[in-house]
Amino acid sequence: MEKNNQKALGFLLILFLTMTYKEMVWDPYFVAPKATTVAEPNANVTSANVTGAAAPNTTAPSPTTTTANSTGAVQNPNQLSAALNTSQVAQAPRATSPSDAEIEAAGFAILENDAVYLKISHLGGRIYQFQLKKFFKNRDKDSPIFDIVSHIDSQPLPFGVNTGGENDSWVTYKNISTAREGILLTGVLPDGRGITKQIGVTDKNYLIDLKVELSAPPANGSKMEVEWSRYLAKNRKIF
Repeated sequence: MEKNNQKALGFLLILFLTMTYKEMVWDPYFVAPKATTVAEPNANVTSANVTGAAAPNTTAPSPTTTTANSTGAVQNPNQLSAALNTSQVAQAPRATSPSDAEIEAAGFAILENDAVYLKISHLGGRIYQFQLKKFFKNRDKDSPIFDIVSHIDSQPLPFGVNTGGENDSWVTYKNISTAREGILLTGVLPDGRGITKQIGVTDKNYLIDLKVELSAPPANGSKMEVEWSRYLAKNRKIF
């Protein structure tokens, strides 16, 4: 009788351990989860055309779809689609960085001494050119002066400022003062905060100074960042 009880107890223990192993080890790692079925929206939906608001078309309209405007008049679906496309193009967001043509149209401030030549854009307050007058790009007789700014059209230029989720790429700076040792630019960020950039150089070396002042700190308390982007050719090594 006692042996039978031990066998039954052992069997229950083995069964318990097997179920525990299956639930804790086997199923999580070796059994694929069941797919969840999501009901697709019905494409045959009547849409309302509300002036000034264009919702993106997330489903393909059925050929029998009827569209009504706010006055109840039935419109041709093809005409509505063209109107929506026109509205979306008009409301397309700006590019992250202005193109070279847009930068050149806004003009530049020039900072120059015996050692360097800097061309600073009014749009974005970026360094467009930074030439080292005593150095050349290569050993050719007609080699151009070496420019440490490596740039691709419509990509960020050096000395961009990021603060509180805002960027000064599209800020139009005013040139307050220019002297041999530096330049002072002021502008307004998209969130309304004022920004001042003071860029300076010396005749003693090739160092460049940047001082940025904001009229108020960012609302989210984030740190301010200064960009310096450099683009390398695919076949060119960094070192």
